[in-house]
Amino acid sequence: MKFKIDSLNLKKISRIFSNISYNNNYLVEMNGILFEIKKDNIFIEARNTYISLKFTSNENIEVINEGIFLVKAKLLNEVISKLENNEIITFNKVEENLITIKSKNSYYEINLLNHKNYKNEKFISDKKYNEIIINNFYFKKMIESIIFAGDERSNRKILQGINIKINDNFIKLLASDNVRIAFNKQKINYTGEKINKIIPIKAIKEYLKLINESEEIKLRFFENKMLILSSNLLVQINLIEGTFPNLENAFFDQNKNKLTIKKDLMLSLLDRALPLVLNKESNNTIITLKILKENLMIESNESEIGSSKVETADFKFEGANEFVIHFNPRLLKEAIIKLENLDLTLDFNTSEQPFIMKDSRKNNDFRCLILPFKI
Repeated sequence: MKFKIDSLNLKKISRIFSNISYNNNYLVEMNGILFEIKKDNIFIEARNTYISLKFTSNENIEVINEGIFLVKAKLLNEVISKLENNEIITFNKVEENLITIKSKNSYYEINLLNHKNYKNEKFISDKKYNEIIINNFYFKKMIESIIFAGDERSNRKILQGINIKINDNFIKLLASDNVRIAFNKQKINYTGEKINKIIPIKAIKEYLKLINESEEIKLRFFENKMLILSSNLLVQINLIEGTFPNLENAFFDQNKNKLTIKKDLMLSLLDRALPLVLNKESNNTIITLKILKENLMIESNESEIGSSKVETADFKFEGANEFVIHFNPRLLKEAIIKLENLDLTLDFNTSEQPFIMKDSRKNNDFRCLILPFKI
């Protein structure tokens, strides 16, 4: 087996395959990248527990002899990263378990893995599926807007994924870790059958790492699998079976109290209220938000260290004369960071009921529901 390839094309391939995690501790061959060299194309495949990739290319490649080889991903990506740009790289399988990689000024020998032990992924070829076409950056942006609220280690298998619903020219995404719910609804061009699937958080995180160029992609949904197709890359994800809880209705309760405040100001208040808190990322960290007449205050208290209080008069509040609520600041901060608008709204009912953070613009459907602490 022998072929030549342009170094820029090779580095493009390496960027894709170096971005997924290789985590098989039982079969070393599954931590490799499989190359299959054909007369007119090369096919490159890799997989882990969550995601399977298959890349096809015929750009700037000269196939001298066909063949197949399996190389440890980490080693190959390390070698490719040291190669210079704009040169021709020659791969030559000189023995069954040895390959050489040669450029103008570099030469490497790498021991190969046994490709016969590699378990090829069976990419689904069923003709029955629902498909949408979407820009990958737009899709990534939507996923990132809600994935922070999911729990990939949840005891409930269903909550280890994000819920994607597509119907009547709208795409809806939901994620929850039992203490918050993130929701995003946006318009797309789709009039096919209703789609309601659960994508594993770990798998979609792996896919998001692959995106570095804007392009149209196809999302194909089968009964229990999802295919993502781009110009050269095929990605397969096993979906989570079951029905995601109908959490969308939680966002339509009428709220009695409404706080509007600048995004940056709210983030600053949260940050300034926490210097005395030892573990700011803890799920048990509590702050108190108070609205008294014309002042908004955020307080924190560490019994063995001290307390803090920050306040502002730069806000708008509609509702009760006074309002007090206790919650975890990290949950709110992670949601606020996803906002694009400069202003945010917090909708409250009572101090013991969930509250909703959302964009202050009426036409934006990104929002996050957060459970408060009952004290």
